[in-house]
Amino acid sequence: MTLRRQDVPPDKAGHLWIRRLGAEERITITILSATLWGCWTHWNGRSSEQCDEDEKKCHGHRRGYPLRWKGYLHVYNHKENCQEFIELPPGAARCLLATVDESTNLRGQRCDIKRMKGRKTRLEISWRQAAADRDALPKEKSPHETLKALWGVETVKVFQEAAQSSIPMNEAV
Repeated sequence: MTLRRQDVPPDKAGHLWIRRLGAEERITITILSATLWGCWTHWNGRSSEQCDEDEKKCHGHRRGYPLRWKGYLHVYNHKENCQEFIELPPGAARCLLATVDESTNLRGQRCDIKRMKGRKTRLEISWRQAAADRDALPKEKSPHETLKALWGVETVKVFQEAAQSSIPMNEAV
């Protein structure tokens, strides 16, 4: 019998890490996304799962799981020297978007992001000089394929209103 070997960890089929900033964690990023990508999820007590647009077919709605909005940005993490998605809950996404003009293309913007002490505290964002050449940056990726793999589903439902507006500003989530 011949042992099947591979000395480099296998690629995750194009899926990127989804980073959730922990308390007192700080990273420097270059944003590769033009805009924030958001979707609705349910919390099942252990993890997030997708929310289906049709509430009658939605597993989370049928079970009465809490509804949560999550925003994602494709970024280059300078500390780890890698591309990843950063997950932003509504408060963090509002904090980020409040510091830029509504028409601002986020691609190429560089910033330091730090979560303050405590599990559910706000983010502190310090903007740096933007990338000189946006076209030289890696191509923007959608978190869609990564979320499908994470949740073990064939498709992630993205509501039309989420695509029109970067973040639901009037929702109490």
